[in-house]
Amino acid sequence: MKNIFALLLAALLLLCAPFALAETTAEEPATKEITFADLLSAAQAGDVNAQLQVALAYYQGSEEVEQNTQTSYDWFMKAAEQGNAIGQYNVGVMHLNGILGEVDYPSALHWLEKAAQQGHEYALANLGAVYSTGLGVDADTEKAIAYYQQAADLGNDVACLQLGQLYYSSQEPDGKTMAYEYFVKGAELGNSQAAYNLGVMTANGEGTEADVAAALEWYTVAADLGHARAQTTVGAYYLGDNGVEADYDKAFHYFNLATQQGDVDGLYFLGVCYEQGFGTEVNQESAKTCYELAAVMGHENAQKRLDVLQQMQAYMDAANGGEAAETTEATPE
Repeated sequence: MKNIFALLLAALLLLCAPFALAETTAEEPATKEITFADLLSAAQAGDVNAQLQVALAYYQGSEEVEQNTQTSYDWFMKAAEQGNAIGQYNVGVMHLNGILGEVDYPSALHWLEKAAQQGHEYALANLGAVYSTGLGVDADTEKAIAYYQQAADLGNDVACLQLGQLYYSSQEPDGKTMAYEYFVKGAELGNSQAAYNLGVMTANGEGTEADVAAALEWYTVAADLGHARAQTTVGAYYLGDNGVEADYDKAFHYFNLATQQGDVDGLYFLGVCYEQGFGTEVNQESAKTCYELAAVMGHENAQKRLDVLQQMQAYMDAANGGEAAETTEATPE
């Protein structure tokens, strides 16, 4: 649920149009540079959009405005009390996350429901999460689905993902089929986890026919959207896994992407690529580094490969030492 409840700023930035004052001359239009003082003056005069911008300024903080969550909340509340859905949503999320110090579920529900009644997709998605997990209310799957469905109909990718997960884990006869359909919708809206789930389901033949090529396509969609686990999975496919034709350059590329995000399996396989020269030149030191890092993260196979490399190095050192001894051995007179 973390990815749902952390939408405060994202929703505000997407839905709150920038405040601007403009004046024109007979010759050409000119736009006045807006200062925070201008925004504050407009907000104090009751301009809802300015109130949202001031609230955001206090929430984020800057060189011009000292960060202050209480003042941010107060300005969001002024917008909310004027019936603004964005203000209502942000007040609700601040209560839901306990940003002012303590979580206040009743207040969170009150303001989220007001925003939801105006069709605010993030408010609807958050209410779905609230009823799905039972945060401050009795868990109610039917209500959760209803809220998620409204958000999904508005194009909310997270709601599509959550609906897919609910149907996937349900006992409904067509649960897997419904899950697949919602994951498709979420993936088409750019949700990487939904695309990854489609890869898993397609590989396993859940909700659709098993199809290795189609599974790889979905995994690749997720990988290209930045899903670390999908990146590792795509890399493994291109090592020749599951009957896919090997492409070591692509394998190395995706393992490298996954490693940059801290995926331990991606790190291990990157070590394999360096050790074997898959998609890159053989580099035993780089392989050892990858294995060491993965082993510290608890990867058993990485530890095994590291042990093998260390044994090989010890053998080579011993052999080289013996040759050196023979070379430097004194000749009897």
